[in-house]
Amino acid sequence: MNTYHNLDDGYAPLDVSAQELAEQQSMGDLAWLDTLQQHLTTYLADRVPTQEIELFRFCLRHIFLCIDALHQLDFSDSTTAPNASGLTTHHLHWQQLVSLSGTIERLESLCQLLQGALLSLLDGLDTPTYAPAFTSSTGEICTDPHGEQHELSPTTHAQWNTAYTALADCLEHWQLCSIRHISFLDCFAQFIPLIPTLPQMDGALAHLLEHTIAIFGDILLDFQAISTGDEEATAALLLDIAQKADQTLACADTLLGALPMLVQHHAPGIGMS
Repeated sequence: MNTYHNLDDGYAPLDVSAQELAEQQSMGDLAWLDTLQQHLTTYLADRVPTQEIELFRFCLRHIFLCIDALHQLDFSDSTTAPNASGLTTHHLHWQQLVSLSGTIERLESLCQLLQGALLSLLDGLDTPTYAPAFTSSTGEICTDPHGEQHELSPTTHAQWNTAYTALADCLEHWQLCSIRHISFLDCFAQFIPLIPTLPQMDGALAHLLEHTIAIFGDILLDFQAISTGDEEATAALLLDIAQKADQTLACADTLLGALPMLVQHHAPGIGMS
């Protein structure tokens, strides 16, 4: 009996969830995301332990995948499906709520990990580095204490353009997905007496997506414009990411305060309310 999914680049056990399987297949398509981080991670490479930089990159990759997963959820599919029975709609809602809850929980953990990695990166900015030495026209060995922004090679320019195009395509796709989403309030208004925080869920999810998307659509792009050695600007952008992670955690807390009760009310075997 075959116990593995057949992937393009290998195999995965059949007990791996559909979302985890999709993420494994997507990871190979995110090389462009590393390109967006390259300017920052190269700058910090001689200041911060490699494992901390890798943790930072890991968190951003998987946060990106969580955002993408959240945009794929569409409760309108179950409410507008032709000839869908009430029981089918009820079950579809349960599946989507379980998936949503799991993704938010994963995102919460990733943001907490990201905060720890950012502290290490910020500490690394306080670590002195030695400027490269060079020989002057008089034969004297000198060092240049001031960093400067180097021109990108044609290859790097091409990689950057590819990365920027891939990001722009993702942002456009997410925007289209957001337009077709319907609200928790529309789907689950009957549960307000049981879940008083339900009216806050739409705003919490919208702000959560806004904060996390800003990390990729705004902050990471801004790193590319920073001159090498500009520690103040680098620290400011790292703090911007930390702030977005804090705001994301606050939104996740609001969502996770209501989602378990919605999941419970839609669980198989529970009568429709």
